[in-house]
Amino acid sequence: MVYAARVHDLRPIGAACVLAASMGAWACNREPEPVADLPALPVREANDVWAPGEASDAPPVATVLAALRRTHRDVRAQLGPHRLRYRAHFVTTPQPPPPANPPVDAPVPKNHDLHDELELLWASADPRFELRQANDAGRGRHVIRIEDTLYSQLDHRPWLAAPSEGAIDELWLEDAQRSAHDAVAFVAPALAVAAAPEQTDSALVLALSLSTADPSPGVAGSPDSKFRSAARFDAIEGELRIDRKTGIWSALRLHAKYHLDADADAGPAAIHGVLEYDGSLEAIASEVAVAAVTAPPDAAPLVDRTRLREDERRLLHGLVTP
Repeated sequence: MVYAARVHDLRPIGAACVLAASMGAWACNREPEPVADLPALPVREANDVWAPGEASDAPPVATVLAALRRTHRDVRAQLGPHRLRYRAHFVTTPQPPPPANPPVDAPVPKNHDLHDELELLWASADPRFELRQANDAGRGRHVIRIEDTLYSQLDHRPWLAAPSEGAIDELWLEDAQRSAHDAVAFVAPALAVAAAPEQTDSALVLALSLSTADPSPGVAGSPDSKFRSAARFDAIEGELRIDRKTGIWSALRLHAKYHLDADADAGPAAIHGVLEYDGSLEAIASEVAVAAVTAPPDAAPLVDRTRLREDERRLLHGLVTP
């Protein structure tokens, strides 16, 4: 949302950034804030979160969300080497379109169309992994970590090598792992879950659809959320697969449409939105993963330059007081 002419401090209701933020910090063009090292978590058995039973089981939405909330530390301890991929597409469109010359200080809703793609290859607990993520807003990351060294590359720039900051690395991994949870949580207040007609021996297959019932208290969302109170879902369709042995998700396909009616807070136009998510998580052979994650041969060390007081004074032309 933008304002015509004079621009005031604006706290967006968030139709465009609600999911983008949930898919990872880069989706909203912001850096993740540093966090403290996460404590080591014990490996949980599948039935600590959810033990799938017969093929006819249809767990409640809150139980599905609990299964999808498993941390990356938990998942990598159980799966070992693995590859996580997803493609997400998020669109918001005002209807009717905003006028060419809006009144001064009138809120002007804008179109947002964001594609986000990620691939994480976890090779070993050394740790050794490679993470690629990018969106079509021009933001992304490509990092490789091998033991205590982190290699990073921005678009069209050379590789750099520096000591790893473990807390930030862990945040990236958790963001990637939580993407499936966040996509399902986005539609949870209007979601219905049922066992799909065709099941497999290795996975419980769940059909996702639009619910006609009121949301359960566990997934209704915060009553203080403007988006949660105003959004209405028009369509939800998808499929979720959860491994019967580990209780870890292996595939998620989700398509949803929603709208927010025009009002005094949201603006003069209704907002129509679309969410698409297609992701997979699979174990891979250790030798394949380790061979795929290698240090860039042309990486240069990141120069850590200490800014001395005299240097600061010279650069600022004496503006710094003694």
